[in-house]
Amino acid sequence: MGLSKATPSPLPFDAYPRRPIRVAAMDDSDAEFSVSRDIAAPIVLLVLGLAARFAEIPFDRSLSGVSLGGSLAIAVFQVVLTVALMIAGVLIAAKILGTNFGLVGTAILKLCGIAIFAWACGALIVTVGHYDIKGLVVAINLIFLIYFAGFWTLFSLDVQEALLTTAICALLQDAAALVVFFDGK
Repeated sequence: MGLSKATPSPLPFDAYPRRPIRVAAMDDSDAEFSVSRDIAAPIVLLVLGLAARFAEIPFDRSLSGVSLGGSLAIAVFQVVLTVALMIAGVLIAAKILGTNFGLVGTAILKLCGIAIFAWACGALIVTVGHYDIKGLVVAINLIFLIYFAGFWTLFSLDVQEALLTTAICALLQDAAALVVFFDGK
């Protein structure tokens, strides 16, 4: 008896259908563009933050004895520093977490709105608290809460990503606040 080759019986269906493979980069989980979340809310935060920061200039003890032009220049420097620290913190968080913060233009608008609003609220608390340590602690906690709320609502981050991004950005922001508000006093 010889060995015969077994021929496979034809199946009535294709056991291994040939379907196109989807690219892994096509992630449908990202939230779609929303005008209210991606444009309107950051602009409102930005405008409120700038208005609050510039409105408190006459009451800011760190700016006493400085001309109006000098006070405005210091406030603009603080705004630029705040945004730069926020962007640096988000870049660090993105590198650590591997997250995507969306399109660059809308991400920068959102980051500017969150950073400037949080900075203005923190500065207002410190100014109202007469630069004592209690006001600073309240301001630091408020900045942390505003950052978390901003990252969680304006970006498509889960709670853990929002918390870590908040911690990194708030740490950079609070270190700068210590230097700016308590410059050796």
